[in-house]
Amino acid sequence: MSRAVHEHIRSKLLERTSADNLRTLRVNSGMADFFSNDYLGFARNKALFDAAHNEVLNIAEREGFEPMERKSVSISGSTGSRLLSGNNSYVEQLEQQLAEFYEGEAALLFNSGYDANLGILSSIPYKDATVIYDELVHASMHDGMRLGKADRVAFRHNDLEDLKAKLRTTKGLKFVAIEALYSMDGDEAALAGIMALCRQYEAAVIIDEAHSNGIIGNKGEGKAQAEGLHRDIFMRIYTFGKAIGAHGAVAICSAETKQFLINYCRPFIFSTALPMHALAAIKAAYDHLPQADKERKQLNDNIALFTGNIKPNPLFTLIESKSPIQSLVISGNANTKEIAKTIQDKGYDARPILAPTVPTGKERIRICLHSFNTAEEIYDLTDAINNL
Repeated sequence: MSRAVHEHIRSKLLERTSADNLRTLRVNSGMADFFSNDYLGFARNKALFDAAHNEVLNIAEREGFEPMERKSVSISGSTGSRLLSGNNSYVEQLEQQLAEFYEGEAALLFNSGYDANLGILSSIPYKDATVIYDELVHASMHDGMRLGKADRVAFRHNDLEDLKAKLRTTKGLKFVAIEALYSMDGDEAALAGIMALCRQYEAAVIIDEAHSNGIIGNKGEGKAQAEGLHRDIFMRIYTFGKAIGAHGAVAICSAETKQFLINYCRPFIFSTALPMHALAAIKAAYDHLPQADKERKQLNDNIALFTGNIKPNPLFTLIESKSPIQSLVISGNANTKEIAKTIQDKGYDARPILAPTVPTGKERIRICLHSFNTAEEIYDLTDAINNL
């Protein structure tokens, strides 16, 4: 590698260091978990692990480990993309199960929510279309729009008047990209109002249900379905890495749109398919999800306990949220990191979110609540915050 390249890399890292926002990897320390997206505790649920493990063992016993001339399933790696060697009856049955659960016509699995948003937003909105997106949508949606050929226009977060103005002045095919539950502020989309405007102006809605999946609705079916608005939505994206406790994502759409994605969505076409153990983990989670009333109730009780015990403090502003995502907006990378360390030193792992991940001046400590957090942990955490 040339000296100039080394110097470029070094200078960019120094920029991050001087701005107090250099990202580093860290090993989880054993503190009380107030940072992960495992809202229902599925990722640490031994019964679900055992169910997935036994499912793979049963498939292995049924299919065997012999060469694949007459076998339909690969037990370890998937061996290729879905269009080559990575497709089988098991993954198609799982997609059918997911389509039925989400009351959609068709389902298409992706390797991650990032891949799904990247692929969908870069392939479906074409060069004469416009994507009108909430300014707080996830980075994966931004990256998909950047790769695509459509124009893109932001509207102010959850601002129906601003969305209406953008819809009214936009010509041609229109898409509206939103999240059901926003990952940094923890607030929900104004979905009924957004859907009414999109029907009026004939815009197709793409909704990311990553953080609402599993925790909103009587069965954890997410916001759109819980509000009875799902049948009018063009594309719903549900990821598995949060409350589902697994990996991957699914797009719920029409059968025709699924066929389009199979033909034009590059992250789907050119990615090695999910392996069998990942598929089995997804199935185990969805077999349990409709009956996970205890976990959802405990999560909601813990949210109420946390919000009810936080007191006003001049050091931060608590964003109003009824979700597991609770954010203490502090302002300033250095201040935010210092306060986060104070909380962590007391044994509670809540992470700082720094600019440029959030806008400058909106730096925060993002606290994630879970069904498995104890009342004692939450009382102690709120005491630590109140006494900053």
